[in-house]
Amino acid sequence: MTGIDLQKSQNYNEPGLTLHESVFLEILVTEFRKVSEFLNSKEFSVPGHIAL
Repeated sequence: MTGIDLQKSQNYNEPGLTLHESVFLEILVTEFRKVSEFLNSKEFSVPGHIAL
């Protein structure tokens, strides 16, 4: 890793997190949003639940 790459990776990090932790959190948030959108969509229904 060059000094420039190291500097870029350090700038990317959330405060107090390593690059690996930052990327993990970004993936986690992306997947959480997908699940939230699915649960809020009309395609998902809970048996016995009446849609309003």
